[in-house]
Amino acid sequence: MMKKITNALRIIMMIVTFLGFLCVIPFYIFCVKEQNTISLFENRNMTTKYHLDGTQYMDYTFQDTLEKVLADQFPKRQSIVKAKKTFDKTVDEVIYSGSVNDLVLTMMGDTNVYQLGTSRYMINGLMEYNEDIENRILNRISQMNQLAKDYPDIDFYLYRPVQGHETSLFDETNEVTSYGEYYNQLFADNVDFPVSFLEIESVDKYKEMFFSSDHHWNYRGAYQGYVDIMNLLGKQDEILVPEAINTCNGYQFYGTFSNRTANVLDPDEYVMYEIDYDNLKLFVNGEEVEDIYQPKYYLSHLDDYSDPFTYHYNQSYRGFSEYPVHHYVNESEEGNILVICDSYAAAIENLLSSSYKNSYYINQTVYLSRTGKYLNYDEFIAEHDIDTVLFMYTIENYFATDPEWGDIYKNFDVYRTNKE
Repeated sequence: MMKKITNALRIIMMIVTFLGFLCVIPFYIFCVKEQNTISLFENRNMTTKYHLDGTQYMDYTFQDTLEKVLADQFPKRQSIVKAKKTFDKTVDEVIYSGSVNDLVLTMMGDTNVYQLGTSRYMINGLMEYNEDIENRILNRISQMNQLAKDYPDIDFYLYRPVQGHETSLFDETNEVTSYGEYYNQLFADNVDFPVSFLEIESVDKYKEMFFSSDHHWNYRGAYQGYVDIMNLLGKQDEILVPEAINTCNGYQFYGTFSNRTANVLDPDEYVMYEIDYDNLKLFVNGEEVEDIYQPKYYLSHLDDYSDPFTYHYNQSYRGFSEYPVHHYVNESEEGNILVICDSYAAAIENLLSSSYKNSYYINQTVYLSRTGKYLNYDEFIAEHDIDTVLFMYTIENYFATDPEWGDIYKNFDVYRTNKE
């Protein structure tokens, strides 16, 4: 009898402890804990208790937000997420029997990120055919062509910084048919002015030019992009040559792929070319500012981060999203260029700008978010006496939508004075 009572008390104590735990955690999150607003680990904003303001119980916005707060602010959340991702990766390796062949793609858990063989390199899922994608690309090309037709005295160019998931390198091995090359052929066939692409002839070439943990090109890929663009612009004789390689004190880089897969694979070594481009000044909102893409800037700021030997995507590209227009001035050169770009331009802005008197870089999504209006091409070209226009942004910005941010691709439409 005593044994039964003891067992019953144990069960009751376990239940009480569990219920107490359920009560303590919310109390800690809402009354004690400092709210985490940004997750560098996952490259996203976190939901905090302050997001509950304005929610309603009857339309379920309160319940949905509360669930997100508890999930995002849970103690030791990063360790739990990483443990799950690591478990998912282990299960995938058992299921797929990870191949040493880098052409074999293995899904990383429940993400759209794929590991190349057993290497630390990752790419996004291969592109599939979608009629909306094709139509949106063709529509943007039509806009670009019309702009070029309306400004016959301006030189127009298009450069495509092709990514790994746009190639057909992996099709045969994985018995799939991808459509990245099909979409890129649309540019070659339909753009009325000079077009050039980043060439990725093999998986080894991809690994040479891109971060293993991120979709952006590394220092070698960025420099190749710069050389490609200079050749496209007919400025072969002005190409700047690297003077040294800077390993940035051994810092490691965790890109978007790492963030989405909880850093279960090894990060990249953060490396930069050091290239001399004297007499170049950067202006933002009419005021001269420090060039945020110089190696010295990065090196001087790396020690500001709490995690002493890691460097995350948000830190590397954060400066690019702060300003609507980057204006470089080199008084020793001639010509004014407008570059419509995304974050891929961050690594080469200063290099390309060395060949022009005035260089303007605009990410139209950033421009819209910072100014509250779309970029008007006619007004900008007239105001800044533009004589060269270069389009260089990734293929997603021709068609992408997002559940949270809406139709992102529309941000890059070629808006004109008379366009409603």
